[in-house]
Parts: sequence; structure tokens; C-alpha cells
Amino acid sequence: MEIDVIIASFAKNNDLKRITQNCINSLHKSSDINTFNILIYEQQRGIVYDGAQTINYGFAFNYNKILNTGIRATHNQYIVLANNDLIFDKYWFEFLECGFKMGFQSLCSYCPIHSKAKGLESGNFILEGYIVGRILNGWCITIDRAILNKIGIIDESVDFWFSDNIFAQQLQFNNIKHGLVCNSFVTHIESSTIKQMNSSKQWQYTAGNRNRYVRSKRKYR
Repeated sequence: MEIDVIIASFAKNNDLKRITQNCINSLHKSSDINTFNILIYEQQRGIVYDGAQTINYGFAFNYNKILNTGIRATHNQYIVLANNDLIFDKYWFEFLECGFKMGFQSLCSYCPIHSKAKGLESGNFILEGYIVGRILNGWCITIDRAILNKIGIIDESVDFWFSDNIFAQQLQFNNIKHGLVCNSFVTHIESSTIKQMNSSKQWQYTAGNRNRYVRSKRKYR
């Protein structure tokens, strides 16, 4: 099976480029059965990655807009929506497949750093729900393409922070079953890119989105 993977990246220096390349490498090593069609949407010009298609986009940064652009450019049943600062463990997707067979249409993997820090135990079970940061982790969400028939596109009302919150609202509003698969492991090296932005740009992409999110989520009540 081939799985589409859409990754947003901003490799403004060699360290950040290496983080994205490590993410790609870990994906290709993670399965003996499945293959990954990886699209890197790179904000920095002139960068090419091994093992993936590198695409420069011609619009202002908007995380969900990048994901929607990648969705339109792909066709496989399962789509991974991801940050660039991830390391995928062996068979992470194979464990997600079990969740899809159980009727889930949107799934996240357990992060050995962040999930454990929130008191969640790893193991052979799935936690169902829409709680952002615990059950729904915006850095890596795998969906069945069929959900797009219900939600249309992923809501682009915010630039970065609250992108996962608005998506969680869409899933819940449309009764799309989401879960955290606690034996599928993907490690998130948190905020590796945004920490290197200046303070005004960080505010724009983080707290500056709060008011827009509050306004936008009203449509999903």
C-alpha cells in the first residue's frame, strides 16, 4: 500500500534542514510492507530533500492551507498530515491500520515524550476523543481520505496555532471518529522551527491566532 505524507517545513538553516531529512529517512525505514509518497512543502527556496518531492508554495504561511494543497495533489486512501520535526518508529503505520479497521477515520500516534508527559500510558489500546494535545496531536494526524466528503477542506481560518483545534472541531461536528493509537510511536521534537523565528513572527503564528480561532469555531457548534 502507498500512503501519502504531507509535511510542512521551513529549513532556514542546515540544522532545520537536517531535522526534515531525518523525518523523511525515518519514514522510509518504518515499514517493510508499505511505501510513502512524501511531499515536503518547503518555505525556504533552493532546498531539495532526498527521498521526497520538494515543493515551494507561493502563498503566505498557513499550516492547514499547506495541508489542503498537498491533499489536492495526492490520491491515496490514507493521508498523513505532519510537521517536519518527527521521528517515525518501526511499524507505526501498521498499528494505525488496526484502528482504521475498527472504524476510526482519523488517528494520531503516541509520542514517547509528550504523551507520557501528559500521563498517558503506551500499550495495545486506542483512546477515543477530540482533546487537542492529548488525543488529537496536531503534529501528526493520519486520516482516511473519505472524511473529506464530509468536511470538504481542512479549515484555514488560522495560520498555525489552533490549526489542530479547528480540525478537531470539524471532526466532532461531523461525527468522524478520532483516536490515539497507543502502540504506534511517533516522536515529536517540539517547535524546532518556530523557536528560531523572531518574537513578532512567533506571536503572529501562536497567540495571534487565538481570536480568529474563537470566531471560527462558532460555525461548528
